[in-house]
Amino acid sequence: MLRMTTDSPRPGPLVWGLGIAQILAWGSSYYWPALFTAAVAAETGWSATVIVSGLTVGLSVSGILTRGLGHRMHRWGPRRVMVAGAMLLAAGLVGLGLAHHLMAYWLAWAVLGAGMACGLYDAGFATLAAVLKEKSALTIARLTLLGGLASTVCWPISHFLIETIGWRAACFVYAGLHVSVSLPIFLRLLPKQAVTPVAAARAVAGPTAAERPLMLTMGAILVLQTLLSATMAVHLPGLLQASGLSLTGAVAIAAWLGPAQVVARAVQTLLTARLTPLATLFIAVGAAGCGLALLLLTLTVWSWPLLAVVGVLIYGAGNGLLTIAKGTLPLQLFGRERYARVLGHLAAPSLIAQALAPLLLTWALTQTAMSGLVGGLVALVAVSLGLTAVLGRQVKAAPVPSPLPAESLHRPSR
Repeated sequence: MLRMTTDSPRPGPLVWGLGIAQILAWGSSYYWPALFTAAVAAETGWSATVIVSGLTVGLSVSGILTRGLGHRMHRWGPRRVMVAGAMLLAAGLVGLGLAHHLMAYWLAWAVLGAGMACGLYDAGFATLAAVLKEKSALTIARLTLLGGLASTVCWPISHFLIETIGWRAACFVYAGLHVSVSLPIFLRLLPKQAVTPVAAARAVAGPTAAERPLMLTMGAILVLQTLLSATMAVHLPGLLQASGLSLTGAVAIAAWLGPAQVVARAVQTLLTARLTPLATLFIAVGAAGCGLALLLLTLTVWSWPLLAVVGVLIYGAGNGLLTIAKGTLPLQLFGRERYARVLGHLAAPSLIAQALAPLLLTWALTQTAMSGLVGGLVALVAVSLGLTAVLGRQVKAAPVPSPLPAESLHRPSR
């Protein structure tokens, strides 16, 4: 546990501030290739596979560094971690804007990856758990409400910036936003903290024998769902174009991904008392699979824009709920003191999968049609659903007592 050296901030302003920073962080890193790839390719002559390989580099670095998230949180404190994330993201974006050679491009993505390890959801969730303590479970869900708008806000902004000032200047604009918006938020809202030796020792404790099967199964589910979300983050506009839509129409429909995530998270927040984190996980995986199946129909049977919209909405709802489950289920099962460490261990393999997925699946599209790729993703979701059922049986057979009072997962923050 982290001992506060100043009064804890109010949950409302903290969630709003972190939410704005999450929108900028996701929109200028993870969602960057979806709109920037074509413009970069047109100027540099690099292939789409090479350009997307930058995201692979960034996510690989993020996966390696995220494993040590718990150590950094308890050594530096959330404030320094989030500040480092904003600065690294800004530096990486400046590097992208200045890159004229592949080595410089990949190096910039490596810096971005370090920023992602310190500035995306895992760091944000761990920050809320450390700063707000028993109020953190509900505020994690509320943070995802805002973070889910990243694609909706940043894809249209990126499209506009690229068309008006070019992709390099667009990178500089995003870098400026991290310094002028995100950095002041962290410095103003996050208190300085100190760590007690006993709490630090508890924070780095490893999983027990009873907990390891739960972590392995949950980790496998997250890896499979990560393969799906990483693919859709990069290829959703292209998938919609393959169904017969123009680029403008594809971007317009893809932008509904964010609102779908936000609405689903809002509904889940209202129904928190009835939906356990495990139930949320099952619904999330099932909804993502249903949405993806509808998008497959638009590619193979019926190329109808309305069907594509429905598919994006249902997929987005499932993807939004998955983020809540990823944040709240480990908190309930493993407790707040070890939360950052558990998140780091769960996130590391998922981030490696994220790193490999865009590159491998971009290459796969040179070997097969988009419909074949989406069909394979539907099969992965089926496996993920089976593993979710296994996880439910594991929890019942060898229950791990929740280290937090049950009501702390449901009561609203004041």
